[in-house]
Amino acid sequence: MGHRKKETTTYKRQNNYLIMKIICRCEDIAEEEIIALIREGYTTLDEIKRFGRAGMGHCQGRTCSRLIAQLIAKETGKKISEINYPLPRPPIKPIPIKVLANTKYL
Repeated sequence: MGHRKKETTTYKRQNNYLIMKIICRCEDIAEEEIIALIREGYTTLDEIKRFGRAGMGHCQGRTCSRLIAQLIAKETGKKISEINYPLPRPPIKPIPIKVLANTKYL
């Protein structure tokens, strides 16, 4: 597996328009890219998040993780119930907002 280079994805053409199904809207990742990752051996939501960036956008996977889980199930033959969702990882120690707002740290 290792570090993955982003490859060019082939999209379907219909009436001179490129057709692609976006799975992760925040990171602009198409279904074909997710399927390519699964076929390369990345078969968990965590692996796809780390190597494909799907789920790393503004919503942190709340929009796309269910869709990605469905693609994993379809490509691997697993049941949806067998696919583990990543656990949220809050900061180890909460940071007071006044620290972030203090300009002396900039």
